[in-house]
Amino acid sequence: MRRMAGSVAVDAIDYEIVRLSEGGEPAEPGRFVDAYSSDGPVWRLVAGYLMVAAADHAGSPPRELAVFSHGRAVARVRLDDERVDILSDRAFIADGPSVRGHGIALVPSPSTEWRIADGGGVVEIARDRPWSVTVVHGPADLKVDNRLSLLASLDRVGGRHG
Repeated sequence: MRRMAGSVAVDAIDYEIVRLSEGGEPAEPGRFVDAYSSDGPVWRLVAGYLMVAAADHAGSPPRELAVFSHGRAVARVRLDDERVDILSDRAFIADGPSVRGHGIALVPSPSTEWRIADGGGVVEIARDRPWSVTVVHGPADLKVDNRLSLLASLDRVGGRHG
């Protein structure tokens, strides 16, 4: 299921896996439909216990999105003209091709330019080219590991086919 939050595409990839992207990269990878979305009064997309919602209710399109785990905010996605900042109260830690923090993992696409900044509190993504980052929910580490494996499998086969 794909929903647009302004210029940002928000795709429900699978249960508790959501991809944010801009600039047409990548296309929605399948037919996962067990998700809920709403345009108001607050824009949101929910896949399992993972929700992405507009954080600034007055803005249209939203300039900031919030990522929720079991109803609690765990990260904010701030959009400005030059970059996307994914912020958290807890430090993000690089873990191979992904970044972990606060019960979620962030998986930037290989072509996305990103870095961890501000002592681990921010993941910065360049916005001068197409970008994408997948949010994988746990919140337990083992669940994150299993969903990262599922995401890799879905990416290899081009998403769900049934």
